[in-house]
Amino acid sequence: MPNNAANKSKGKRRSTSQGAPPAPKQTRTVNWSKDVGTDGNSAEYHLVQWLIMRSGPTMRSNFECWKTLPKSGNRGHPNLHKAAIQYLVEKGCSSERKPDTVKPKILSLKKRYIEALQFKNSTGAGRLDGEEQDSGILKMCQYFDDLNEVLFHQAASMPKNGADTLSMGDADPSSVQLDLIMQNIIGKDDEAEGTKEEDGKDEDEEDEEDKDDKDEEDKDDGEEDDNDDDDGDGEERPPIAVIATPARRSVAGCHKALTLPRPLSVSITLLKIAKEHAQRRHDEVIQLETKKMEAEKERVKGKKKKAEQEVLASKLEMWHKHMSFNMERQGMSYEAAAADASAMMPSFMS
Repeated sequence: MPNNAANKSKGKRRSTSQGAPPAPKQTRTVNWSKDVGTDGNSAEYHLVQWLIMRSGPTMRSNFECWKTLPKSGNRGHPNLHKAAIQYLVEKGCSSERKPDTVKPKILSLKKRYIEALQFKNSTGAGRLDGEEQDSGILKMCQYFDDLNEVLFHQAASMPKNGADTLSMGDADPSSVQLDLIMQNIIGKDDEAEGTKEEDGKDEDEEDEEDKDDKDEEDKDDGEEDDNDDDDGDGEERPPIAVIATPARRSVAGCHKALTLPRPLSVSITLLKIAKEHAQRRHDEVIQLETKKMEAEKERVKGKKKKAEQEVLASKLEMWHKHMSFNMERQGMSYEAAAADASAMMPSFMS
């Protein structure tokens, strides 16, 4: 009898465990790198291609529209995010991705592009050969060339002495141009700060997804967890983790800023350009005034010569009239008339 009672009790516990409803599964975001379309490319790749696509009468890229449109409303960011998701679905990517995950991914791509652009124009990168530099750029931003078509060209209004492109084989722009381009790419301060926060959130979600996948595999295989009791003291050893506090993030950001080579100050460069422009303008004004003075000198000289010729012609005419009067009216001979009019004779005839 006791055995039957124990069996019944055990059976009740088993039935209660089996009849309990399963725990609700946590909603997980779709990984951008692991979500592959029908052509074998990832959702991240297709999002980049969507950003550089151009359409409409003005042929503006989707990134330009995303940057200029309002962040809310039917014609703002939400509408563009839905269009991006629809494009990804058409390419064979997952349809479970939510539109609100598009903005953090775009900001993450911008951040990686800016870091690669700063590396390309830094002093340290300039000492590397072409292949090493290109490898370093692509390691920091896999889609640097594609994003460069819209991020750099859309932001750069290059002066005459600047480059109109920043492809890997072209000349680097000046520090002033690079600063202006960076400010235009990053946008407002609140958007730049959101880049870091939302990019970190996106990476945390991907790490959490990878962790969930690993836990499920360990559970299915029945393998022992790494944190199990190894020394037999009855306690599990939790993993050693470093909490990313705001203070640690601040220190890490300062360290990164110190290691990156800083471009030439904008004020110093602008002052140098202003001095060169003023000197060049001064030289041009001096040359122009010199030419004007020479032209005026030639004009005065020609006018004086013309006046002298008119005076001589007038004297010659008066001498001729006096000679004619003496010879015709006075009946003088030529020699007598010439002697009488000798005082009026022009100097070049004496």
